[in-house]
Amino acid sequence: MEPRGAAFARLFEAVHEGVYIGTISPASTSTIAANAHLKLIFGFASETPEVDVRPFETDRFVDPPARDALLDRLATDGAVTDYLLRLQRADGTAVWVELTARADSPNAKGELRVEALMRDVSERKKLDDETRDLVQMAYQRVKQLLTDHKTTLERIAHELRRHETLDAKQLSQILIETGINLAEVAPTPNAETVGLHEGDEALPNIVRPDGSSTATIVPPETSGPSQN
Repeated sequence: MEPRGAAFARLFEAVHEGVYIGTISPASTSTIAANAHLKLIFGFASETPEVDVRPFETDRFVDPPARDALLDRLATDGAVTDYLLRLQRADGTAVWVELTARADSPNAKGELRVEALMRDVSERKKLDDETRDLVQMAYQRVKQLLTDHKTTLERIAHELRRHETLDAKQLSQILIETGINLAEVAPTPNAETVGLHEGDEALPNIVRPDGSSTATIVPPETSGPSQN
């Protein structure tokens, strides 16, 4: 049977998450153990000594106050889960990581002994940001369309209030002047909606703001008095 220590060592190196064991204090850090995947996340060469892999150093935090907040959380709660941090790789580029860690109580020097798992979530964060931007753009577009639609309806209502009656020519001119496509504003009336009979002609059925209709039935022309 494989010795327990050797089994843990093999798992430590094979796991596809960054593993960190060390101490963190307000002023400095020290690394006890760092696996190969942690080196990969932070851009260190595989042969880099573990003691030189220090992801929680002050200069690794893109937002310095975030380090203080993390230390306060670990000292108070003793653990964090899926804690999002923006850190710097060895070459200075930024990386988003999720941290799940536990910490012992601070010692007399204010140091926390920390055991942590770290995951690179940069691609997921980028996708989340892009999705949020698309949702925001869609929201603004819908808001603008609603505003434009409201403006169009107000223009129609204004023009209708200016006229007691409208004939086809007047209505057409109003629609041209206001840039309104009637087919996009209201459905085309049919015989059932305006009560037409075969041979009648109808003007477009526009409903005024007060609920009255402008629909007009025009009887067919006759050539003269009917002959009995």
